[in-house]
Amino acid sequence: MLPYKNLREVLQKHGIDNDEVRSIPVFFPNYENEKNYKEVFEDCVKEIKARLSAIGNVGDQNEAQRSHFITSILVSAVNSVPNTILRSQFEIIGDVSSGRVDYAIKKIYPQLTGSGFEEIICVTEAKQIDIKVGVAQNLMQLEGSLDSNKNKKRKLDELYPDQAYSEYVYGIVSTGTDWYFLKHTPDQIFCSQASDYIPLVTTQLNNDEDLRKGIKTVLGKIIWMLKDRDRTNKKQRT
Repeated sequence: MLPYKNLREVLQKHGIDNDEVRSIPVFFPNYENEKNYKEVFEDCVKEIKARLSAIGNVGDQNEAQRSHFITSILVSAVNSVPNTILRSQFEIIGDVSSGRVDYAIKKIYPQLTGSGFEEIICVTEAKQIDIKVGVAQNLMQLEGSLDSNKNKKRKLDELYPDQAYSEYVYGIVSTGTDWYFLKHTPDQIFCSQASDYIPLVTTQLNNDEDLRKGIKTVLGKIIWMLKDRDRTNKKQRT
């Protein structure tokens, strides 16, 4: 398991003597243009409404039930970004933090087929209620992901000296309804200061305007983050 620490302990490693999410430097994810994932978005809305009809209001559900909705969003995001794959209960091996994470999104490099290298670009922690605990866990997961990427990259440098890789990882903490976004570089951490909200209530089955708005916001941000890593890598190689 990844070693557990409370949020204050994790933040103190980064020079922040506080135990509030809002004390983390702010991060504002951008949005992917919705025309680039319109079909995926409509499929995602349809799937979430089907799950909502079968499961009921998410506010009444445990973490396992909430994960069904989180999976729908992440699968839709990955299906919108080429050469990305989604793994659940994924094992991360880092220098300090190691263990299983709820979800990991990885970037694959077709030109490196057979090398065994898949770069972790986003890690998601599913929670029922406690966002503070989720953020603390996710920051440690991201630290382990950075280590894992770095350790694998060292092995490839001699074989592929012209290949560049990003040195930061994105994180997501979600209850299914509330979504927080994080970014971890080798030197700094960042977090969105307010959650984006998806109203997962059965009243949205008939009037889904707010549901669609919430899904579009969250999905657009995740797709942007995944594409941002690809854009950064391309810039580094030029």
